[in-house]
Amino acid sequence: IPFTYHFDAALPQSTVSCVGETFQHNSWLHRSCKFENMCLDLETNKFVLVQSAASKKVQTAINEKGAAASQYTVSNSMSRNTSSVSIGGYLHNWGWGQTKRSESNTALEWFPEILEENELSSSGYYELLGDKVLFPFHAIAPMNIGHLMLDSFLPIYTVLSTFGMSYKKLVLMRYQTEGKPLWATCDDDNPDFAPKCERNFRKFLPLMGSSMEEFSTVSNYTLRMTPELTTPTSKYLCFPHAAAGIGLLTDHGLKKGHGNLVTDYISGDTNNALHNVGRGPLIWRFRQYMLHNMGMLQQSRRTSNKKMRRNKTLQITFSTHSSTGANRDLAFEAQVKALETLLGSTASNRTVSDVSVRAVKMSDLTIKEQIQ
Repeated sequence: IPFTYHFDAALPQSTVSCVGETFQHNSWLHRSCKFENMCLDLETNKFVLVQSAASKKVQTAINEKGAAASQYTVSNSMSRNTSSVSIGGYLHNWGWGQTKRSESNTALEWFPEILEENELSSSGYYELLGDKVLFPFHAIAPMNIGHLMLDSFLPIYTVLSTFGMSYKKLVLMRYQTEGKPLWATCDDDNPDFAPKCERNFRKFLPLMGSSMEEFSTVSNYTLRMTPELTTPTSKYLCFPHAAAGIGLLTDHGLKKGHGNLVTDYISGDTNNALHNVGRGPLIWRFRQYMLHNMGMLQQSRRTSNKKMRRNKTLQITFSTHSSTGANRDLAFEAQVKALETLLGSTASNRTVSDVSVRAVKMSDLTIKEQIQ
C-alpha cells in the first residue's frame, strides 16, 4: 500500500464524527466513528489524534459543563469518555458490556490517544496515498466463515455505508487486545485457530476489495522504504480517512448462541428479537458491494435478468460438510434424496421447466466458484 512522506511538516489536525449514541453507560458498544487524519505511532503501535488549540478549548468548556453539555456535542467530541467505540463485535461468552463501566471488562472499548497540537514538532510524517479508508477491527472467531462474514465484514461495510465511504479503497488492520487474548479469536491459545484464521482471511478478503498482501495486524506490519528513505524519519503514519466501531452492528448482536434458540432473542430483561429486523436492504447492498469487489456485479445482473425473463432453471444447492465440528458436519443426504423424490413426483405441476438439485462442499471451491 503506497504512502508518501511530508518533510518538515506538522501532523495534520484531526476530527471525529460519531453516530449511534445511546447516552447510557454502554454507549460505546453502539457507537461508530469516522476519523479524519488519524495517525499510527510506529513506536508504540497506538493510534493518535491531533487536537488543535481551538478544539482543545471547546473540549475543556464541554468538560466543565458536564453531561448536560456533553450530550449535545458528543457526536464530534474528541474524548474517550464520550466517543469511545467497540473496535470489535460483542460475544456473550466474554461476559461483559451490559454492566456498569467500573464492573465490566472493557477490553474492546477503544479510542485513539490525544496529542495536543502545541506539543508536537514539525518533523514530518508519513501519509497514506490515494482515496482509501483505514478500518482497524477486532474479529469474532474468523476461523468460522459465518462469523467472519456476518460479524466482521458485514458490520464493517455497514459503517462504511453509514459514513458514505463504501466507494473508497479499504485498508484493514486486525486489532489485538492487550493482555490475555479473548476466547474464540485468532490470538486464542488454541493452536488450530491461527492457521484457520489465515486461511479464511486469504480466501475471503477479496470480497472486501483487499488481500493478504495488504492486510496486517495493528502490531505486525512492515514498512518498505524507497532508496531516499532507507530508515524511518518520523514515527507517525497518518491516514486521511479512517473509521471504527462495529460493536452491536454484527449479525450476532447480544445473542447467546447462533440464532437457533428462543433464548437467543429473549433472555432476561434483554429483548434481542428485533436486532436484525429491517436489515434486508442493507444485506442486499453488502452483497452488491462484494460482487463489485470481485468484478462480478455486471455478470450477476445479466445472469439474473436472463433467468427471470426465461424462467428456465431453478437451482437448489445444499452446502455440505460446512463445519469440522462433529455436530455440524452434515451431508444432508436424506434431505437431498427427499427433495429429489418430491420434485420428481410433482414435475407436472411445476411452473419452471427444470429444477437442479445439487450438494456441494463449498470449502473445495474457489471464492468465484462459490459465488457462481
